[in-house]
Amino acid sequence: MDAQDKLKQIPVSPLCALDECPEGSECEICRLNGEAAERLRLLNLGFREHGTLKLVQVRNNHYIVSVDGSRFALSRELARNICVQPHDTSA
Repeated sequence: MDAQDKLKQIPVSPLCALDECPEGSECEICRLNGEAAERLRLLNLGFREHGTLKLVQVRNNHYIVSVDGSRFALSRELARNICVQPHDTSA
Protein backbone atom coordinates (compact mmCIF):
# COMPACT_ATOMS: atom_id res chain seq x y z
CA MET A 1 0.00 0.00 0.00
CA ASP A 2 1.53 3.30 -1.05
CA ALA A 3 1.16 6.74 0.58
CA GLN A 4 -1.74 7.77 -1.68
CA ASP A 5 -3.76 4.71 -0.66
CA LYS A 6 -3.14 5.47 3.01
CA LEU A 7 -4.32 9.06 2.54
CA LYS A 8 -7.54 7.85 0.93
CA GLN A 9 -8.31 5.78 4.05
CA ILE A 10 -8.12 8.78 6.41
CA PRO A 11 -11.66 10.06 7.01
CA VAL A 12 -12.09 13.77 6.39
CA SER A 13 -14.67 15.52 8.53
CA PRO A 14 -16.39 18.41 6.81
CA LEU A 15 -16.26 21.90 8.24
CA CYS A 16 -19.52 23.17 9.64
CA ALA A 17 -20.95 25.76 11.99
CA LEU A 18 -21.19 24.78 15.64
CA ASP A 19 -24.99 25.09 15.52
CA GLU A 20 -25.06 22.20 12.99
CA CYS A 21 -23.31 19.72 15.32
CA PRO A 22 -25.17 17.18 17.45
CA GLU A 23 -24.97 17.23 21.25
CA GLY A 24 -21.87 15.53 22.60
CA SER A 25 -19.73 16.45 19.60
CA GLU A 26 -16.07 17.16 20.17
CA CYS A 27 -14.73 19.59 17.60
CA GLU A 28 -11.66 21.54 16.57
CA ILE A 29 -12.27 25.26 16.18
CA CYS A 30 -11.26 26.20 12.64
CA ARG A 31 -12.40 29.80 12.31
CA LEU A 32 -14.29 32.51 14.17
CA ASN A 33 -16.66 34.44 11.93
CA GLY A 34 -18.93 37.40 12.55
CA GLU A 35 -18.35 40.97 13.55
CA ALA A 36 -15.07 42.03 15.15
CA ALA A 37 -16.70 42.55 18.57
CA GLU A 38 -18.16 39.02 18.54
CA ARG A 39 -14.84 37.48 17.51
CA LEU A 40 -13.02 39.44 20.22
CA ARG A 41 -15.53 38.29 22.84
CA LEU A 42 -15.01 34.65 21.82
CA LEU A 43 -11.23 35.07 21.87
CA ASN A 44 -11.39 36.60 25.35
CA LEU A 45 -13.43 33.59 26.53
CA GLY A 46 -10.74 31.19 25.30
CA PHE A 47 -12.11 30.17 21.89
CA ARG A 48 -8.97 29.81 19.75
CA GLU A 49 -8.39 28.46 16.27
CA HIS A 50 -7.17 24.86 16.51
CA GLY A 51 -8.53 24.68 20.05
CA THR A 52 -10.92 21.92 21.08
CA LEU A 53 -14.46 22.34 22.32
CA LYS A 54 -17.26 20.01 23.28
CA LEU A 55 -20.92 20.72 22.61
CA VAL A 56 -22.36 19.60 25.93
CA GLN A 57 -26.04 20.45 25.48
CA VAL A 58 -28.53 22.32 23.30
CA ARG A 59 -31.58 23.81 24.99
CA ASN A 60 -34.00 26.43 23.65
CA ASN A 61 -31.55 27.69 21.01
CA HIS A 62 -28.77 28.01 23.59
CA TYR A 63 -25.61 25.97 23.16
CA ILE A 64 -23.69 24.86 26.25
CA VAL A 65 -20.06 24.30 25.30
CA SER A 66 -16.95 23.32 27.21
CA VAL A 67 -13.64 24.98 26.29
CA ASP A 68 -10.48 24.32 28.33
CA GLY A 69 -12.53 23.08 31.28
CA SER A 70 -14.88 26.08 31.35
CA ARG A 71 -18.53 25.96 30.30
CA PHE A 72 -20.26 28.71 28.37
CA ALA A 73 -23.79 29.28 27.10
CA LEU A 74 -23.90 30.68 23.58
CA SER A 75 -26.84 31.91 21.54
CA ARG A 76 -27.60 30.15 18.28
CA GLU A 77 -26.40 33.25 16.40
CA LEU A 78 -23.03 33.19 18.16
CA ALA A 79 -22.71 29.40 17.72
CA ARG A 80 -23.36 29.89 14.01
CA ASN A 81 -20.23 32.09 13.83
CA ILE A 82 -17.91 29.33 15.10
CA CYS A 83 -16.63 27.18 12.25
CA VAL A 84 -15.60 23.74 13.51
CA GLN A 85 -14.41 20.37 12.30
CA PRO A 86 -16.01 17.54 14.27
CA HIS A 87 -13.57 14.88 15.50
CA ASP A 88 -14.11 11.41 14.16
CA THR A 89 -15.58 9.36 17.03
CA SER A 90 -16.10 6.17 15.03
CA ALA A 91 -12.65 4.82 15.95
